[in-house]
Amino acid sequence: MRSFVVFVLILSFIAPAHAADADAAFRSGLVAFNEGAYASASAAWGPLAQAGDARAQSSLGFMYYSGRGVPRDSARAAEFFGRAAEQGEPTAQLFLSMMLFKSDGVPLNPPLAMMWAELAIAGGQTEAFEWHAIIMQSMSEAEREEGWRLVTRWREMHQNHGAVR
Repeated sequence: MRSFVVFVLILSFIAPAHAADADAAFRSGLVAFNEGAYASASAAWGPLAQAGDARAQSSLGFMYYSGRGVPRDSARAAEFFGRAAEQGEPTAQLFLSMMLFKSDGVPLNPPLAMMWAELAIAGGQTEAFEWHAIIMQSMSEAEREEGWRLVTRWREMHQNHGAVR
């Protein structure tokens, strides 16, 4: 029991340090990206994305979506956005919504596009309001019902994971 308590105490000091390191690495990548040093941004974000950092996944998704520093690859962008969106990252949710609605790198799926736009709005992504309206106007009643069912199911599945919006 005592060794477990010591282990937990050690983890309590390591976890914040690791989070601070991850935050510093992410910010380093952001500075590099904003300066146009895309290779440096990718080098900073790659390991973070691999470790599950939603911000880094979303950022790499944007690099592939826009073709900045890497060849434009919508399918690869959608993979990164999808991983980040599942963790509740609103910007990734918005981009994934747009891609699903336009069939850009992923199959056309208006109900799923609506779900991601709705979740992006709930996460504070104000740019998603207009996009959500465009999607909703183009959908049939059955597609809208499916979209709301998907939103409800996603929220139920994520309510205990801190990614609920």
